[in-house]
Amino acid sequence: MKRPSVAITLPNASAFRSQKYRNYLELIEQGGGDPLPLVPGFTVDLTQVDALLLSGGGDIDPGRYGEKMNGTRENEISSARDNIEFDLLKQAVDNHIPVLGICRGMQVINVYFGGTMHQDIEDISQPIHGSNGKDYQRHRVTIEKGSLLHEILGADEIEVMSHHHQAVNNLGHDLAISARAEDGIVEAIEFTNSMFLVGVQWHPEVDIDDYSLKLIKALVDAALKK
Repeated sequence: MKRPSVAITLPNASAFRSQKYRNYLELIEQGGGDPLPLVPGFTVDLTQVDALLLSGGGDIDPGRYGEKMNGTRENEISSARDNIEFDLLKQAVDNHIPVLGICRGMQVINVYFGGTMHQDIEDISQPIHGSNGKDYQRHRVTIEKGSLLHEILGADEIEVMSHHHQAVNNLGHDLAISARAEDGIVEAIEFTNSMFLVGVQWHPEVDIDDYSLKLIKALVDAALKK
């Protein structure tokens, strides 16, 4: 059987040399998919691929959700990356192409659907999210029973690796919260309509375990069914 193609966004061409981003490619391959890296500056027809993975990275321009800079790290903003990822997500939604968003990718999903972000979580969260910009932090998240994510992972609570200083504030329309950290920070969201569209705030590619594989295999299985 042909392995479904999974388009994965990268911040730039040099990301291929970074283990940080090669981890995403390895996760897709272990899940049974064929990764297709995409970088800003190219026009992409997403109908030619089977699924989309929006990867982690820098902050989204807060102007996209109607706010001024208030904790967003200006040096991390890439208009080119924002443009390609929001365009790809629109193509995916319009064509019912399965989507998985990881860290920044989950935030792109929320903002695309009209949500907003806590631009810096230092004042509202516990020091468990790797928000200091240096290290990944291991912590537990509670999965919402009855959610698609709960069905995928088959667990009420799991341990994850996080590395983020922003978090979902107002939830976008047609989205539901499917996991939270101990401090209440939103750790996963999903689409309430029929297509597969899931976002997780943590990094399943950093320490690939059974739950990481269940998550990526769910994306690949959705791609095979579309």
